[in-house]
Amino acid sequence: MTVGFEAIGGMDGLKRKLEASILAGLKHAEVFAPPWPQSAARVCCYSLVGRRTVSTGGGGGGGQVQLRILSTLLTEMDGIVGGTNEKHILVVAATNRPEMIDDALMRPGRFDKLIHVPAPDLRSRMALMELHGKRMPFDENLDLETIVRHTEGYSGADICNLCNEAAIQTFQRDPEATKIEMQDFEKVLYKLKSSLTQSQISAYYKFAQRSQ
Repeated sequence: MTVGFEAIGGMDGLKRKLEASILAGLKHAEVFAPPWPQSAARVCCYSLVGRRTVSTGGGGGGGQVQLRILSTLLTEMDGIVGGTNEKHILVVAATNRPEMIDDALMRPGRFDKLIHVPAPDLRSRMALMELHGKRMPFDENLDLETIVRHTEGYSGADICNLCNEAAIQTFQRDPEATKIEMQDFEKVLYKLKSSLTQSQISAYYKFAQRSQ
């Protein structure tokens, strides 16, 4: 399945940054990379979530396991960059715990560029709501702007969960209802909270600034 940027609501600035940092290199490999054939371009996505690539400081048997895993990953990445493989391989990784990533992974030649994905702003949250409105039966009188203004600090997953909970609330209100109404969103907005805390958001910004 191929998913384009149009399937992501809002975040226009981030999309432009990703396009400039990643897609340009893949589309024009003859300019941005060694003379490998463009048809050989490959993208390797890796999740740095969890404890597989955390800092190796500290004692205990768990630290030794983490060290071996990290060493293996570093060796493989060095092989991609400095090896004789004729394929153009781009390694992309994502994490929600950047402070736990070992410094060795952040050195030039491994992960060269850090792109901060912030919580969606007002405009992006509106775009997300409109995107969900294409797949869900929103009432035509739904005041999306009012709903969005009550979602400050929500992540994209939080917006999705809000819409799903509103759909459940609609069925609970009236099993015969065919539209998700404003009252349904108002009821779930009263109960739901953002999964992101202000301290988390601040920590992400600080990490991104330090790594620039």
